[in-house]
Amino acid sequence: MVTARAARVTISLISSTVFSLSFLTACGGEAEGISANEVCGGLTDKAAESLNKITSRSRYSETSLANVEGLARKITLDGHVHELCTISPVNKKEPLIETRVSFEKLKKLPPEERAKGLLYFPNIGVRAFSDVLHAELYFQCNKELFYGILTYPVSDPDGWEYQKTQMTVLQDISYKVARELKCADSAQIPKI
Repeated sequence: MVTARAARVTISLISSTVFSLSFLTACGGEAEGISANEVCGGLTDKAAESLNKITSRSRYSETSLANVEGLARKITLDGHVHELCTISPVNKKEPLIETRVSFEKLKKLPPEERAKGLLYFPNIGVRAFSDVLHAELYFQCNKELFYGILTYPVSDPDGWEYQKTQMTVLQDISYKVARELKCADSAQIPKI
């Protein structure tokens, strides 16, 4: 049997929890938005950690959600660029800085000179490289060529390590796109 005192304590605890969650949400705390694991169709823990490092945030707007299956259907139909997701950190005090991830089907691979001076990742897809503002990944799928790009408009003095974190995020998302295209193994994109 619940005593009147136990009931009051329980109600008090529930009220303070609701107030705390409301306060966190109103003040931009961790209760607002979604985690990095939920953006762009879902990221692995390693890719989510990399995204958090890129953005210096851990919570993102619900507009950062995406439908990988729907994107896979679209990019096989035409040669247009299709944005999978715009990753928007929950941030009310600073200007909004968004990370964008897009894919398209290509007719041919661009000249390799385009990647000169960039960090090259020889074991991912047909070609993969990055600099401080973006990462690009080309992969073959069912005799068709696909291209993914992650752009982030702010460079980081961390250099090479920063570029690796961007590729980790793009690699994870590209693997999921290749899986939806039914070519995860032949695309040569290692699962993260």
